[in-house]
Amino acid sequence: MAALACALIFMHPAFSEGGGEKASENAGGPGFFTMPPVVVNLAGQDIDHYLQVSIVFQTSQPGVVEKLKEYEPILRSRTILVLSSKRRKDVDSLKGRQLLTDELVDMARVTVPGDDKAPDKGIKDVLLTAFVIQ
Repeated sequence: MAALACALIFMHPAFSEGGGEKASENAGGPGFFTMPPVVVNLAGQDIDHYLQVSIVFQTSQPGVVEKLKEYEPILRSRTILVLSSKRRKDVDSLKGRQLLTDELVDMARVTVPGDDKAPDKGIKDVLLTAFVIQ
């Protein structure tokens, strides 16, 4: 019985090749834009620390992803400026990383022209998919 249920679920068009993208576009669901990994020197004078981070921008609508792609060079530059202004102690804790993601969301909303600042209409969140301090 469980095998039949799994088979029926995976036969659904949303799980078939290419079906998921069309389903989310038609439904007006979220979109995701992955920026190439960023490596920066963290601020501070005592010891050199490096931060490597992978960032995914989550949008409320798939159409916003196209704008993020269009403005990627500016987003990348401003992301580097934000990250390189941080000290290790600023990003070592969970609270510090949450503040960083909030700052990156605000930066992206200001960078992309026409982005509605409401999370349910434009850039919803920034996801840190990799975060390495050395």
